[in-house]
Amino acid sequence: MDLQIRQRSIAAMSFEEISALLVNQEVHSRQDRRCAKQFKSAKLKYPQAVIEDLDCFASRGLELAAAMSLSLGLWVRSGHAVLIFSHIRRNTKLGVMHL
Repeated sequence: MDLQIRQRSIAAMSFEEISALLVNQEVHSRQDRRCAKQFKSAKLKYPQAVIEDLDCFASRGLELAAAMSLSLGLWVRSGHAVLIFSHIRRNTKLGVMHL
């Protein structure tokens, strides 16, 4: 059913519109492959980690809004630096992050 709907909508399109769709699909496909290759070569410790799973308890000194803001990368584009440091609590080996 979905294929039939798409075929009808494609039949109503001009050559330029169809070409634009194909080029757009190719660009996105290349970007997806490039990202997948970069993630694979990064050898991340937790490749399935997402920013939404970040533990933001007040005792850790990390606010969810600050973490989400940093994840957008606007600080990179605007040329700002971010210093992230941690310390080790006494009698434990837990690192604590402060922003």
